[in-house]
Amino acid sequence: MKFLEQEYYNNSLLAYLIALGIFLILITLLKLFKKVILRYLKKWAEKTTNSIDDYFVQMFEKAFFPLLYFTAFYIAANTLVLHEKIEKFIYSASVVVITFFVL
Repeated sequence: MKFLEQEYYNNSLLAYLIALGIFLILITLLKLFKKVILRYLKKWAEKTTNSIDDYFVQMFEKAFFPLLYFTAFYIAANTLVLHEKIEKFIYSASVVVITFFVL
């Protein structure tokens, strides 16, 4: 399969397809995980009378999962050989994203 061995920006087409596959698998797993976990957490929050757990569920949904989606991208991107500037950009973006969602 010579076609998959062609290189673009120091990565073979096969490497890009593997990175894309990793990303799509992780996103699919996260969506399934989100569906199951959030259903469980919402049922749990409905059983209680205070609103703290409702806030926790909302925070979990709005902050934790976007961070996991970015992590899926980060993992997939790290399977590729990237230019040093792009690696620094992705690292800087990850610091910004993590800081944003933690605060």
